[in-house]
Amino acid sequence: MQRILALSVACVCAQVGGPAAAEAAAREIPLSSASGEALAAFRHGRDLYESSREAEAQGSFEKAVAADPRFAFAHAMLARCLSGDAASREMDAAATLAGPLGESEQVMVAYWRALQRGNDAAADAALVRLEQIAADDWRVELLVGERAVDEGRGVEAVRLFRRAVELNPQAAEAYNHLGFALSDLGQHDAAITAMRRYAALKRDDPNPHDSLGEVLLRAGRLADAEVSFRRAGQNPNFWYAAAGVATARFLRSDFEGGRVALRDEEGRAPDPAVRVRLRVLEGWSFFAEGRRAEGLSALERAEQQAQTAVLPALQAQVMLTRAAFHVLAGEGDTALPLLQAAAAYLAGKRVSGADQNAVRRAAGTWRVRALAATGRAGEAAQALRALEAEAGPGGRAALAAVQGLRPVVSQSRGDRDGALRETAACAPMDWLCRGQRVRLLEERGDGAAVGARRALLEERRRDTIWTDLMPSYLWTWSQLRPAATARN
Repeated sequence: MQRILALSVACVCAQVGGPAAAEAAAREIPLSSASGEALAAFRHGRDLYESSREAEAQGSFEKAVAADPRFAFAHAMLARCLSGDAASREMDAAATLAGPLGESEQVMVAYWRALQRGNDAAADAALVRLEQIAADDWRVELLVGERAVDEGRGVEAVRLFRRAVELNPQAAEAYNHLGFALSDLGQHDAAITAMRRYAALKRDDPNPHDSLGEVLLRAGRLADAEVSFRRAGQNPNFWYAAAGVATARFLRSDFEGGRVALRDEEGRAPDPAVRVRLRVLEGWSFFAEGRRAEGLSALERAEQQAQTAVLPALQAQVMLTRAAFHVLAGEGDTALPLLQAAAAYLAGKRVSGADQNAVRRAAGTWRVRALAATGRAGEAAQALRALEAEAGPGGRAALAAVQGLRPVVSQSRGDRDGALRETAACAPMDWLCRGQRVRLLEERGDGAAVGARRALLEERRRDTIWTDLMPSYLWTWSQLRPAATARN
């Protein structure tokens, strides 16, 4: 699985000794704790965390905090495993404890705290400062590389990830990021090689096999990808792999086989949030197959599960994804009250600033699409301007979403030529925008439509349902694949 460092933690420790590891450690942001027990627990925990094993990592961070209550990084990492008030308390404690420490530690904690609060501008400022004061820390190179990925600068990202490998050749996570960046550029053989190196450095960990499965998927080796995902899924806590198995089957048009993989995993899911996410992906697989009623039923059950488990942020996300389906089905009038309800529901809940921002921005994004779908082009344009103002110069993800909405508004105004020009600036992973470009090219009879359609279908992406609940690649693929049919 690809770990999005901008939403997690940069500190990963390679569990390999020798001169290379010692030299790399000398360049890293220090860990300020005098307790050997706390340091050992912290290193074990962050290694698990960066392998997408947050539930297992939480116990290690709790041990680190218990062994050294003044260990700032341990509090910060524990906060990343928690939610709500508990997460805020731990992150606030980390910020207080980092006060007397060195600048690099202070800024690293400030970066994590800004992310948790949803303050994109502060997070960006902290990252810029980290580049200046910790340029030889391979973990910081990964963060900067992920920023390049977010901004669509793939070649630059590969260079940064390669530098991280040079700074510490034993840094397993650097190979993970390098593999994905190479895959983004279509360099599939090199990506597979990088992931195999990642697996060699973390032999007993499921995540390298999951990551290898993902780049095999992108390379079109669907059967091999499923084998790798299934190997990762042998770890009972690694539920992400089931989404990989399911996607490999969906992309072979084996929808029921994919849903079987999800249902099998749902039965052993470690917590209710996982069951909700798996149910959402199941719902969207029905939509992708053209089975609308069953898809909506699955999403309704997912929302009920989130409500029963008292997961307000996740419940709001399910409400949004239900609205999103209605938008994509051309039912903007049905979607608009659902979008308003989702934003209003979460506004009064005690969740992180990041969760509040994510839901508010997603609701705003889908509102633009819903208004456009109902022919209310003027209102859609006004809603888009509000999103543009909120995004500002520092919100990279928000700006990418805004860019993908401009052609939607132009098309709703009847300006198809303008919309087509705007789709040329689609973010690489804005599947909906790229799908719109294919359709506009085809309407024009433009010969470039064939290549644009083929390129999009050949992306073969697994949607990141662990960060949001919108399987937009699966949906876009289903609308463009030659065998697409609708049953009800």
